[in-house]
Amino acid sequence: MFSKKKLLPRIIFCLFIALTLFTRFIKLNWGDGYFFHPDENNMATAISRLSFSDLNPHFFAYGQFPLYLCFFSLKLFLRIDTINFSQAIFALRFYSALFSSLSVFIFYQIGRILFYQKKSAKIFTLLLVLSPGLIQLAHFGTTESFLIFIFALNLYISFKLLRSPKIFLLIFLSALITGLGLASKITSVIFTAPIYLAIFFRFFLSKKYKKFFLYSFIFSLILILYSMLFSPYSLIAWSDFISTINYE
Repeated sequence: MFSKKKLLPRIIFCLFIALTLFTRFIKLNWGDGYFFHPDENNMATAISRLSFSDLNPHFFAYGQFPLYLCFFSLKLFLRIDTINFSQAIFALRFYSALFSSLSVFIFYQIGRILFYQKKSAKIFTLLLVLSPGLIQLAHFGTTESFLIFIFALNLYISFKLLRSPKIFLLIFLSALITGLGLASKITSVIFTAPIYLAIFFRFFLSKKYKKFFLYSFIFSLILILYSMLFSPYSLIAWSDFISTINYE
């Protein structure tokens, strides 16, 4: 049996999980069939016209990764020939809620690193759990919750990178998830900053210049390759992609 000192933190942690899931997943079908968010509408429309014979979304304000994630998920679990608009909306909102929930857990781990007192980390996490802004974003089928998750994970990995001997593994993992971010929205390139700074502080300041340039190059290369792999039509339909970027 657990002692009271060990049992209470576990109960609090379980309550945090329950509260996070409740606030993120409750009423994902809000709107009563009326969908007012323009980006959510555009992404759902792009998903509904995808097919195995044509994976070009003809929509480049965002990358293809979130579109493909919802498309293949719906095809796998619902086993339907044609995805309708409402199904695409719900899939987008489901993943927003999921990544928002995962972000809270990652930020909790960051809080344990930043704060000396465990109580401070719990208060920090509770504020995130109950944040109206994060709860609202979790109910929109857009990329914001996913990008917050990527930023949180990169922050956590950058802290680990400063001390961990598993340098290549951490750099590879960060490049993979940031590549998915770039394959979702081009502005997520700013999320590379924590990793580049961690590499800089660990190697450049200690005058290990070869390792600094080597790991920076490896990170950049894997990042670019993964972003191209999960958002291929940004290259295949280059003129459409550039036209959209110029417009944005």
